[in-house]
Amino acid sequence: MNTIPRESAWNPGKAKTSILLLFALLNLAVFAVRAVSVGRFGSLFATSGGEVLMIYSVWKRMHHLPVYEFPLKYPFCLSLYNYLFYETYAAILKLLGASGAGIKVVGRFVTSMFPVIGAIAQWRLVQFQLNLRGIRSFLSLILALGLWFCTSMIRWWALTFRPDMAAIALVMVALFLVVRRPRFGFFAAGLVFYLAWSFKQSVALTFAATCIYLLFQRRWRDVVPMATVFAVLAATTLLIGSPEYRFNVLVAPRLVIGFSLSHAFRTGGVSLISNAYWVIPPIFLGLTARRQRLDGTRSLLLTTFSAALILGLAAMTRSGGSDNYLLEAFVSGSTLMQIAFFGNSTVLAPALLLYGCLQPAAQLALLSASRHSLGFVQVATRAEFDSIRTVLEQISRLRRPIVSTDETLAAPWISTRDQYPAFAIDFDFYTPTHLRCENGGVEGLIRRGEIPTVIVGTKDTLFRENLNPGYVHVGEYDHQGFHFDIYTLDAAANR
Repeated sequence: MNTIPRESAWNPGKAKTSILLLFALLNLAVFAVRAVSVGRFGSLFATSGGEVLMIYSVWKRMHHLPVYEFPLKYPFCLSLYNYLFYETYAAILKLLGASGAGIKVVGRFVTSMFPVIGAIAQWRLVQFQLNLRGIRSFLSLILALGLWFCTSMIRWWALTFRPDMAAIALVMVALFLVVRRPRFGFFAAGLVFYLAWSFKQSVALTFAATCIYLLFQRRWRDVVPMATVFAVLAATTLLIGSPEYRFNVLVAPRLVIGFSLSHAFRTGGVSLISNAYWVIPPIFLGLTARRQRLDGTRSLLLTTFSAALILGLAAMTRSGGSDNYLLEAFVSGSTLMQIAFFGNSTVLAPALLLYGCLQPAAQLALLSASRHSLGFVQVATRAEFDSIRTVLEQISRLRRPIVSTDETLAAPWISTRDQYPAFAIDFDFYTPTHLRCENGGVEGLIRRGEIPTVIVGTKDTLFRENLNPGYVHVGEYDHQGFHFDIYTLDAAANR
């Protein structure tokens, strides 16, 4: 009896292929605009996610200084993420000879390598699952690239000096190993899940959900080696790490106890609407699971998606929470979306993908109308770059160190002329914990006049209210939508 190959469900209609190509083209075009902006003007512009905190920690590692310090003690700097992020970026940047502002710019392009890795792993999983060959396999790769550089979810995260993209790319690789089941595959999956955790310690939802799925399936020979490898390596890392390391990655996040349901509903709601094209297919799959008789791969991905989505939305209620908490859900959700697009003959997945074209199309249209906004972070212009460069020339005559709430000017090559320590403050952590800091914290230094130059934003009341009476206002400027004032203790001597 002849069987129909799994790939036969694909309908190579022109409309369906056109939607796929349009989606990938639009999203890759938006990414290209952002990449050009970073390449030309990124040295003096932030993207997202409080980059200076990570840049400073990597800078310390490149200068053979301790990455992890107690953030409640001078100089009050937090290294929030796990060790492999700092070690990997420092090693690559040193290999590439980056220094000064080059650390910031080149580091962002290092981040952009990881979505490519994630896209390739997703493509290989879908290719294996649906037995795709030839043009169908090629189109799956194109769609994977469009998804992993999409402007609705990935946005600036693909060009931001942070560990998120590396961590979720490794999660995608681990899921491929779990689905593909090569020899020693579950040992390898445990190792890769550990590497993802070693970049960002909160990225463990998919690992936990995968273990739960395998336990319910009674696949003891699979779950035991995977969980054992992860647990042994993670426990060893925590045991051999310094007290400062354990405080930064385990204790410090728990000290930030602020929650906001309204923020989570607002941010999460907007994100779910923007990303409906990869959120709805897994939900629809879950609602029709009994009727469809899901195979192991789709059941696994539905389990990991559900866990990551629910817990990711819950995490967004925390102070400073953003929709990057949904990136793990994106890994499984976008993979299920791909499987639905190529494996079903229904119009749901193509229609949703067409919906996913609206946001990048609107952003590109606004750019052509000279409105240089691509989401929450603007694309820099030559005029804005020249303006902040003029400010940089002005503060070059001021004494160091500088305490700046403008994260661009808090970079160590600017605020301390590449000297240690710099004051790269994580305000999401510092604001609720500043009363615990020794000697009054940073505002204590400012109050006592121990910082020669202070740059504060209009809304930065904590530092502004503690300015020593000896500070003199010597300038002001606007940068990326915020207004900043420059104060120095001895204006005459610094002009």
